[in-house]
Amino acid sequence: MEDKRAAMMPRFGGKADLAVILGSGLSAMEGISAPVDSCLYGDFEDLPAPTVTGHPGRIFLLRERVLVFAGRAHLYEEGKWGAAAGPVRLAADLGCRSLLLTQAAGSLRAGLRPGSWMLAGDIVSLPFSRSRLGFPGSRTAGKSPLISEQFRTLVSRASLRAGVGLENGTLFWTPGPNYETAAEAIVAQRLGADAATMSPLPELVEAAKIGMEAACLSWITNHTANVSREETGHEKVVRMGKVGAGTLLRIVQAVSREMRGG
Repeated sequence: MEDKRAAMMPRFGGKADLAVILGSGLSAMEGISAPVDSCLYGDFEDLPAPTVTGHPGRIFLLRERVLVFAGRAHLYEEGKWGAAAGPVRLAADLGCRSLLLTQAAGSLRAGLRPGSWMLAGDIVSLPFSRSRLGFPGSRTAGKSPLISEQFRTLVSRASLRAGVGLENGTLFWTPGPNYETAAEAIVAQRLGADAATMSPLPELVEAAKIGMEAACLSWITNHTANVSREETGHEKVVRMGKVGAGTLLRIVQAVSREMRGG
């Protein structure tokens, strides 16, 4: 394992400052971004390959010094917290200092429409307490210990410069694999959440533990059952995810420029 990992390090190590993990369907970004290098998750033996449609399990490098993970292994796939957070540790080992986590999310309120981008300010995670994860709560009132306010502000500013407006809100995280029922979505909304997702809590926690600044950008693919009164299918989410790939590329390029003072 070490020999194989070591062989990959010169190709990707030190060549990116920003790491991006792509949510369902958003991996279509690879086809329009002209990457300078790419490999499979399997080329790093300690990185589990995703098993869900819309998560191809590829790593690619952009000339803007961005390392992109096309897909994620969700907690419900491996059942192991460490496996779900594997890309974060690898990105840090390869020299990335900032992490932009993207995910498909369902809107819990009618006003947050599919086809919108939401920049999360915090995340609600009822199934897992932060103390149980071994991560302390914030020492500053109103601030999330998992999301870097400084990096979040940079992402917001860069997106506006790229001509992409962002909504602001709070994510509701569940481990999946089932989508929220209407009743569960109503509870999430009453807790102050604006959109629901099955990612990226393991990645946020890992980034915070290793001192990597992170922000969380959600592509709203659908309304949850409390709003739509319809069932949500993964195929629809993936199709909608592909629609967001173009604007996401513009955001990522702008964030990279902003990080480099461009």
